[in-house]
Formats: sequence, C-alpha cells, structure tokens
Amino acid sequence: METNPNDPDLGVASEIPESRPLEEQGLEERLLNYWRSVEIFSPQSIPKPHNRRSDFETLGQEESGAIYDVKAGSTAPWESTDLFGYMPPSKDSEYVWRYQVYCGIFLIASLNKALESLFGKEPKTYDGRGDGETCLFSVCITAEGRPLLDTFVAATCAWGLGRLRTPGPKLPQWLDGYSFDLPAV
Repeated sequence: METNPNDPDLGVASEIPESRPLEEQGLEERLLNYWRSVEIFSPQSIPKPHNRRSDFETLGQEESGAIYDVKAGSTAPWESTDLFGYMPPSKDSEYVWRYQVYCGIFLIASLNKALESLFGKEPKTYDGRGDGETCLFSVCITAEGRPLLDTFVAATCAWGLGRLRTPGPKLPQWLDGYSFDLPAV
C-alpha cells in the first residue's frame, strides 16, 4: 500500500494497482495489459465543426446540434445568441441549451506518429481514425457559461503520450496510474 498524495484525506492509505514485472505475469495478465494499452491509445474522434448556419440547418439542430470552431479570445456560443443564430428556449420549455466543449484539439495522426517513432510502423495495417481530430479533455457548459464539472472527461491518450516519455515503455508498469494521476488534473 502507498499513500495517495491526491487523496483529499491525506494520510489515508489507498491501494494503487500496478502491473507486476513481465516475467511474473501469466498469459491472462499480459493479455489484459495489452488490451488496456490498446484502449489507452485509441482516442475518440471529435465532431467536425459546422461554422456556417446553412451547415447545421440542413442537418437539423434537434438531431446533431450546431458545432462551432471557437478560437481562444473569440465569442463563445453561450455569450451571444445573436452571433450564432439561434433563440434560447423559452422559460416554459423543458429543454435547455448545453454545450460540449472540446479542449486541446490535436490530430490523431500526431498520436500515431509518436507511437510509430517508438514502436515502429506496422506496414500491413490501416487505421482510418488517423484522419480525424481528438482532444485533451471535454466538458459540458451550461447556457450561462458555467462548466458542469461532473461531465469533465480527460483523454487517456493524452496521458499515455506523456507516459511514452516518462517513464517510457521499457518499464512494465509504464501505463499504470491513470486513475491515480487523474485527480491531479
């Protein structure tokens, strides 16, 4: 047992699950660790923006919603209903506006390049997901611009990219600790 420094009740011992050294692992444990690493480095792609009103009118706002690419320093959709061309629901409506915000957007291809630089490229495989984008984290925002903290989702692939450098894949436990590190975020 080790003390978790991120535990709000400091000093309370908590178990930190770790992989055992490779030579001590059985087949089942090695398979689970393999699939865990596949999951860590399989990011979810994010939707493409529809910045023009005609883009999301044809899709139907009720079905997919408008998707905007908002740069740092720009007006966010919850800051101006006029600018983004929609009317907020009436006070009597059972519906409310909610925004899914994707932060730290990067190309999935850059993740693939980082992995290939360490492990090499498998020439006979094709992964179509390399064409899209993913993000470091996402969170929902209310119509008033307040984040809904219980909707915060951190990407495992971003954490895994950091682990490629430190401690690196030469250590059997290199992908241990995601749930342990997450409270620090």
